[in-house]
Amino acid sequence: METRSADSAAAEKTRIRKLLLERRKNLPRSAVLSASRSIAGLLSSEEVFADSSRVALYFPANGEVDTLEIFRKCLELGKKVFFPRTQGSRLVFLRTKSLDELSPSSFGIPQPPEGAESAGYGELDLVLVPGVAFDPSGNRIGYGKGFYDRFLKDISRRLTFALAYQFQVLNSIPSLETDVSVGGIITENGAIDCLGKEED
Repeated sequence: METRSADSAAAEKTRIRKLLLERRKNLPRSAVLSASRSIAGLLSSEEVFADSSRVALYFPANGEVDTLEIFRKCLELGKKVFFPRTQGSRLVFLRTKSLDELSPSSFGIPQPPEGAESAGYGELDLVLVPGVAFDPSGNRIGYGKGFYDRFLKDISRRLTFALAYQFQVLNSIPSLETDVSVGGIITENGAIDCLGKEED
């Protein structure tokens, strides 16, 4: 990707975010569920999923890839599942045994209650990451508030997988110094290894 100023990169990210959020919002529910089933199946065949015992999920909102089938699969396999809760400007991941435990945050997204078992940075085996746009290098555009960037900076990229529809994966997207890349992307069309020969 060509070098560009932080201002122009931020403006381009805003343009991409608006475009793809609109496209995702207009997805028929049947398309969301069909793609999400395919993505859940592909994820379950990944070695990192099979080897994981503590998995960080996100609760789907605004047309995001649905994670609820993954949640159920994790419980069936005896894995511990952790959903994010906002605390000030950061995310903490708290164990969730039932979706009934979740209640809406100030952003309207269901989150676990305070006081649930937490998972620290070195205690998660797999982190499934939402986002608006990605590229094959693992660059990510989120909602612009930086919650996941702040959390992921201390997580090995090998343990981070974005879940996305194929149309959310672009050839290249701008990246700023504070942005944190993911190690892999799973779409309904297959898995993308973003690490190549990079080290952690």
